Amino acid sequence: MHSQDTINQFIALRAKGRALGAIAEQLGMGFGTAWKWAAKYKNEIERLRALEIELIQERVLAGYEQELTHLAEELKRVQAELRGRDYGYVNTEQLYWYQNQLLARIDKKRTPPVSPADEPESPEGEPSPKSDEK
Repeated sequence: MHSQDTINQFIALRAKGRALGAIAEQLGMGFGTAWKWAAKYKNEIERLRALEIELIQERVLAGYEQELTHLAEELKRVQAELRGRDYGYVNTEQLYWYQNQLLARIDKKRTPPVSPADEPESPEGEPSPKSDEK
């Protein structure tokens, strides 16, 4: 029987993408046990992996608000340029294409509000804190 600490270590290592054989060797268990745990704790591993990816994205990529602000500013610039253009120019077509691309990217950023019923519950049965609260 393995301790809860060993199980937690397994989940953390697997969420980081470590191979089952390497995890089994590091934690002193058989490959078969590691394979079974990978299936048994699949949801926990995927949740932890998603959290780790989100943390990396927050550190590396521009923030949501910053990116949305930039896209909106670019859209305003393109729309202002289009208003001043004569439709005889070839580049107008390219500006319409860019405008559509910006609008599509902004639409992707728009997300419907999450109701409390849609949020996952914590182990204690209470709604989990929102990830955007700091």
